[in-house]
Amino acid sequence: MSEILAFHGVQKQYPDRPVIRFPDWRLAAGNHGLVLGPSGCGKSTLLALAGGLLTPERGTIDLNGETISGLTEGERDRRRARLVGLVFQTLHLVSALSIANNLALAQYTAGQPIDRQRIRHLLAAMGLESMTNRMPETLSQGQAQRIAIARALVTRPKLILADEPTSALDDASAKRTASLLLEQAGTCGASLLIATHDHRLRGIFPTVLELEPEPA
Repeated sequence: MSEILAFHGVQKQYPDRPVIRFPDWRLAAGNHGLVLGPSGCGKSTLLALAGGLLTPERGTIDLNGETISGLTEGERDRRRARLVGLVFQTLHLVSALSIANNLALAQYTAGQPIDRQRIRHLLAAMGLESMTNRMPETLSQGQAQRIAIARALVTRPKLILADEPTSALDDASAKRTASLLLEQAGTCGASLLIATHDHRLRGIFPTVLELEPEPA
């Protein structure tokens, strides 16, 4: 089975902080994984490296069979827009655009034609069909979270990266959100990788990577 993501000898250094050393790790295409660990262990950094938002000081990162850690920033941006869907802890929607147009912007940025039918279908699948023309500031927290997932999926990515999507939610909401992510990833044939300290998700994912904080 081919790999959607692979880390080989990866290290990341921030100023005045210990080096973060990541274990060699692979995620098969179509599989779903969970990155667990306490705050400060490098979970969000791992996602940022996987999506090409950061580059390592040492080691290589392969995304869909290509080493992205040696690419220029522009090359990484284009590859991320085409292959990766990001679900951030903060929504990062364009406040001047409607929900539908925020999703259309994601398609445009990925170099895809604007597919209004895809946008409507995705919003309807998430129970958000009435939100098409709403503006971001009118959304509740739960609605905003589902919009973030819709935006990550609208380009039909091969890899979805989600940073702490459930840790602030109660048990029922956390289960619904995890199920929604898995369901929608399966629908578009994407791999899903969640970084979290929420151990409630452990039994849901077949592949788990546990990170430990680096010694001071």
